[in-house]
Amino acid sequence: MSMPALVFDDQAYRAFEAKVFRFAHEIRWRIDERIHAKLRSRVSADDIMQEVFTDTFRAYPNVPTDDVELKRWMTKVGKVRLIDAIRFHTRARRHIDRIKQLGTTSYIELVHSIPSSLPSPSSVDAARETVQSVHDALDTLPERYRVAIELHHLKGRDVAQVAHRLDISTEAARALLRRGLTCLRAALRQRGAGGFDDSETS
Repeated sequence: MSMPALVFDDQAYRAFEAKVFRFAHEIRWRIDERIHAKLRSRVSADDIMQEVFTDTFRAYPNVPTDDVELKRWMTKVGKVRLIDAIRFHTRARRHIDRIKQLGTTSYIELVHSIPSSLPSPSSVDAARETVQSVHDALDTLPERYRVAIELHHLKGRDVAQVAHRLDISTEAARALLRRGLTCLRAALRQRGAGGFDDSETS
């Protein structure tokens, strides 16, 4: 049995809409004041206000229509949406900084060192996905494997330097790197990364 459609009072809705747009300028100004200068290139008060409009009109008629309460409601929605946007871009910035510390190019080169490796990324988005897949898989490896791979493949240290850093022989370092790459491939396959399905091992 279908639910009856909600019927709005057209005149009341137009009055509500007029109030929303009347309050919008002040709320946008308050949002803009809260955006740090460093985030202005990524967080826009106009974008936040679009979300405020969407949330407000979507919630009608279950939102306050009194002027004071409606303005307070819209202001609260704006604050929440702004906080969400700032958190998102802060996390993204930290992730990008971490990738830059090791170098995206080094990650892509590492892909070619893994047996039956991921396809070579053909676009920026594909490269980012590849970097993320390898980065996450590395975090699952035993520490010695992870350190050896990061030193040799991502930071450009030769095998002798890896051996010195881990206090093992050169031959042991080579063996550690081989086993590490095999484990990395298995971790990528387990995570469902492209190019690592079970049929490859049959």
